Amino acid sequence: MSKSVRLPLPILALNGLLCGLISSVSNGQTQVPAQASDRPEIQSAAASFEGFTLQASVGYQPHVANVTNVGVRNTNRQLSGRTIYNQSVPFIVSAGYTWSIGESATIGTQIEFNPINQQVGITILPGYAFTTELQGYLKLGGVVSRVSIDQGPNRDDTSASINGTMVGLGIKQMWTQNLYGFAEMNYLRFGSFGFTSWRGNVPIHGTSNISAYNAMVGVGYRF
Repeated sequence: MSKSVRLPLPILALNGLLCGLISSVSNGQTQVPAQASDRPEIQSAAASFEGFTLQASVGYQPHVANVTNVGVRNTNRQLSGRTIYNQSVPFIVSAGYTWSIGESATIGTQIEFNPINQQVGITILPGYAFTTELQGYLKLGGVVSRVSIDQGPNRDDTSASINGTMVGLGIKQMWTQNLYGFAEMNYLRFGSFGFTSWRGNVPIHGTSNISAYNAMVGVGYRF
C-alpha cells in the first residue's frame, strides 16, 4: 500500500505560485508591473495658476493731494498750502502671465489700464499657492497717470502726466480650471509735480504730490 506524502503548507503555496507563473508565461499573459510613467501625474499647486490671464476689476479709491509752495506767479507773494481729499471708483483691465517656480511658488508680470484717468501700471507679482485653488500674491511696480488741474471759471482745465510707484497685496480663488475671482489692496504714491492755475486773472503756481490707496474686486480668465 502506497503512502501519500503531504507537503508542508508553505511549500504547497510556493508550488501553486510557481505553477501559476509557468501557466501565465506559456499562455503569453505575463503581466509587467506598471512603470512610474504610467501613473497619473499629480499637478503642483503652483501649476494651477500658471498661464496667460485677462481680468477686470472695480473698486473704491480715496486719494490725497498735498499742495505746497503756493504763490502768485512772477511775484514774491506766498499763499498757504492746502490738503485736498477726494475719491473715485476705478475700473481696471489687465493682462498678465504667471510662471510656477516650484511646488507652491509663482512669479508673474502684469500690465493694467484704467481708462477713467488714463492710468497705466506695470507690476511683478510674486505669489504663493496655498492649494490648487487659492493663491496669495504681492504687487510691486510703477504707474503713470494723468491728473486734471482746475483753471478756474471760464477756463479749460489742463492735465499733467505723473509717475509713481505701487505696492499691493492680493488673493486669488480659482472657481474652475480657468475662471477665477480676486481681491486686492493697493497703495500708490506719485512724485511731486509743479502746476499753474488761475483764480480770476491771478496766476497761481505751486507744487503737489498725490497718494492713494484702493480696494479692488474682480474676475479673470486663465488661458
